[in-house]
Amino acid sequence: MMCGVIHRPRDMIRRFAACQRGSLALEMAFILPPLVLSIVGTMYTGWMIYSTTMLSYAVESAARCVAVATVNSVPCGGNNVAAQSQATQNYAVTQALGVDVTPANFSVTQLPNGCGWQVTATYQFTFLLPFQSGNSVYTINPSACFPIQS
Repeated sequence: MMCGVIHRPRDMIRRFAACQRGSLALEMAFILPPLVLSIVGTMYTGWMIYSTTMLSYAVESAARCVAVATVNSVPCGGNNVAAQSQATQNYAVTQALGVDVTPANFSVTQLPNGCGWQVTATYQFTFLLPFQSGNSVYTINPSACFPIQS
């Protein structure tokens, strides 16, 4: 349908209301931003869940490694507590696949309550979504404890 200019106001209003040109662009302008934000938000949520899972696995593996002193031929022991802690932190980094962590993200302590060795991780996960309100940092703090094996 042609949307030309008509000189009579009544016909012009009727034709303008029936004109469909540009309606798709207007609909996309309304729908595309929320659609893109929801897709990106879903991807970030999946990455956060993956990071949490991998860090939980890393602290569990590291706690087991320090308690057993050797796991899969990887030594996590040492002749003093500082050497054990450092070796355990290094082992934990190798177990956190796909997560950008350093040995400083992990802490290793020996608990006197019968738990044995406890490994804790602290990781700041940052959401980078535009127009985000509120806190964009989520702290992941998994910990695991494994009794000492003799």
